[in-house]
Amino acid sequence: LVALGWWPDGRHQVRGWALAQDESAPAWQAFLLTLHARGLTPARGLRLAIGDGAGGLREALAFVYYGQLPLQRCHFHKIQRIVHHKYLRDRSHRGELLQDASHVLQGSTRAEVYARLKVFRATWQEREPLSVRCFYRSFARCLTYLQLNDFPAGQFARTTSHAERLMRELRRKLRQVGTLITAEGARVTLALLFRRLNAQWQQERWLESTLQTLLEAA
Repeated sequence: LVALGWWPDGRHQVRGWALAQDESAPAWQAFLLTLHARGLTPARGLRLAIGDGAGGLREALAFVYYGQLPLQRCHFHKIQRIVHHKYLRDRSHRGELLQDASHVLQGSTRAEVYARLKVFRATWQEREPLSVRCFYRSFARCLTYLQLNDFPAGQFARTTSHAERLMRELRRKLRQVGTLITAEGARVTLALLFRRLNAQWQQERWLESTLQTLLEAA
């Protein structure tokens, strides 16, 4: 589990991570409690959580932050979900359906988005009723980011794409490592990888950052 933090000026940093067996609510809850204890709270500037809709993140956020932290549903995952095989009747117009759904969520205001959603429903309800129903389900969570009036939402606050890229980079590095025999070995390896990525994003020297990590570990 990884928490990737973003600031309005574009700075980003891995704020915390943990090894877990799954993405269940208890796993997320234990992880979020450690972040909360370290000061990652709305009172200290935390304004929004972004998730892909999977696992128990929503339930864990409600428990740890008492419903005070809004949750944004990732647009990319929301759109991709409507063309899942259990919803989509005819795959021949999959691309058109995706394009129309994306157009809905590109609206700049809540009123504009819902106006486009109405057109989407009129266009697709008869042909793809299950996909339309899926798109409507919990749709309001896709617009949570509109609460952030001074945040560059178009780049950062609407999707988990930056976190997805982070995970791809981790998988690439771990394939180079090969096999991690113990959980402790995995923790050390991940700690170094996350330290390296944070150093790269903050334009720090990798050697100095690594030495600092070793000192902290000691």
